Amino acid sequence: MNAHGKPEPNGNKPKQPGDRHSPARLNPTARLGGLLVAAALSLAAASALAAAALTLVDGGQPRAVIVIGPEGSAQAREAAAELQAVLLRITGATLPLPEQAPEGSRAKVLVGQSAAREAAGRLGLIIPAGLKPDFDDEGYVVATAADTLILAGNETEPYQGTFFAVYDFLHTLGCRWFFPGEFGEVLPRLSTVTVPTVRRVARPALRVRDVWYSGHLPVSNTQGADFTLWKRRNRFCRPGFWSPGGPFLQNPTDDSTYRLLPKEKYWAAHPEYYSLNPNGTRNERFLCMSHPGAIQAAADTVIEYFGARPDHYAFTFSPPDEPVLCHCAECKAAMHGAYGGEGYGDVSDPYFRFVFDLADRVGRSRPDRWVISMAYYNRCRPPQGVQGKGKNL
Repeated sequence: MNAHGKPEPNGNKPKQPGDRHSPARLNPTARLGGLLVAAALSLAAASALAAAALTLVDGGQPRAVIVIGPEGSAQAREAAAELQAVLLRITGATLPLPEQAPEGSRAKVLVGQSAAREAAGRLGLIIPAGLKPDFDDEGYVVATAADTLILAGNETEPYQGTFFAVYDFLHTLGCRWFFPGEFGEVLPRLSTVTVPTVRRVARPALRVRDVWYSGHLPVSNTQGADFTLWKRRNRFCRPGFWSPGGPFLQNPTDDSTYRLLPKEKYWAAHPEYYSLNPNGTRNERFLCMSHPGAIQAAADTVIEYFGARPDHYAFTFSPPDEPVLCHCAECKAAMHGAYGGEGYGDVSDPYFRFVFDLADRVGRSRPDRWVISMAYYNRCRPPQGVQGKGKNL
């Protein structure tokens, strides 16, 4: 019966303290046991997490050493010194940097290929190394194992993998370098640094990562050094990787298309290979983008270059720093009447048709080498209906 003297619906009765399923009927000892089990499980989980965390600094005191090994590279030594200096600024603690890890149980930070290769191997990790023509291996490893933190990467010139491993780790602590110099630097203040279990193998998504300030800007030596360091801390390419005339991937310089058709070889015999001016003369600094002979001669030049310079991975070129045009009928037709923002004829279509064709021809004999040019001035618009077959452009 309910409070109004009527039967409960469906014959159900309110649960009484003595009912079999009533919480009040649970054995107090059983309830206490359940609470103790839950507490024990929580403590076990917390202990496991604590055991997994690697402590580098505790209460402002160093609890680890940084190790590069006696055969550590120059990059490993500089990266280790940078790690030590930044951790000092963050925590006030100086982590020792001995040649060899001392005996004992103190935690170790292994920096660089030489110091970390064996420890990484025990984890089944391979630290990226070596140089291949695809330039896709500037990777690094950040990993923990027992009392060890591994920070190492590809140190083969021109790669900066070990630097990147160190900066990846510092980034997880909250370090940021938003622009060059001390005013762009944001560092946390920490009395304790612990590292959770981590196994990370990473590499940049782009081969070329760079930013350039104009050579016309008045930049002091100190500002230039700050800029270079800022780029490294933000995992840009090393200076020299993307530079004119270097052996790796080169930044094309203006007014270098003449390299494709050396004047002493082609000017007298084949003036038709060079771009046509409105007055009917030829421009020795630029080429006809449509002439089949000019395209093949340019491809031959690049292939011969790689034969003579097997240590170079790229051939670069770019037209003069001006609105380049060829006024022959074929090149003008390929422009489709397009004009650039300043009213100049837009040569994106004929120029990049030529570049793709050149790269394809070079790629047939040298698929392991790169052809690099620049979208600039009156060739900034993405070309329409132009596509190459190779992957070396």
